[in-house]
Amino acid sequence: MLALALLFATTVVPQLRLETDILALLPKDEHDVAASAALQRYSESLSRRAVFLVGAPQPQRARAVAQQFADELRAAQVFARVQMEVDARTVAADAIYVPYRQWLLSQRVRERLLQGDVEPLYADALRAIYNPGALPRPLPVVADPLNLLGDFLTERHAAAGAARLQDGVLMVSDALASYVLVGVQLEQGPFAATTQERLMPVIERAIADAQAQPDVRVIGSGLILHAAAATRSATREIS
Repeated sequence: MLALALLFATTVVPQLRLETDILALLPKDEHDVAASAALQRYSESLSRRAVFLVGAPQPQRARAVAQQFADELRAAQVFARVQMEVDARTVAADAIYVPYRQWLLSQRVRERLLQGDVEPLYADALRAIYNPGALPRPLPVVADPLNLLGDFLTERHAAAGAARLQDGVLMVSDALASYVLVGVQLEQGPFAATTQERLMPVIERAIADAQAQPDVRVIGSGLILHAAAATRSATREIS
């Protein structure tokens, strides 16, 4: 049994690969070579990525802690890339709407206006102004007191998923906290023992430092995390 566990840890685990190729279900002679190669490159790229959600009760605090988390990962100089801020081109794309903000309404606001139900819009705007935990606005209160542009942009980004672009970062929220997304890209594949030995202490230390602060939570997802867990599990079986 110990011999099998040792064989698994040293031979099988390093050969594991994330299977994202639906063409693998087809007979070999029906594969499109170019499509298979493209999917293989995508699979390898995906396997070298990991994402973390850094959360705190207030959006501004979540952003500050996420910045510290990202800075700590960058300082270790073991990742090909650490990204928290959204590409400037995405922010610039939203900026083109600012001159036309008087004519831009989200579907939610449009429906309320058509129904003559404007009181909730006023109440929401007032609550956002006086709520210290409110999400950042694309324009100052004096320029857009009802935050109509912010509501429009929030709806526009909804198609991309639950994440919202707020103050230059991607943010998601639940009933208890707001989370800022931090992404990392590995220099090598996640199954190599040397990669896990270099990266996992850095990741675990950064998570521990962040969660040492009150009411902060870090959630991570990525093949490097699962591969490291599998390796440790196999090692425990051997011991």
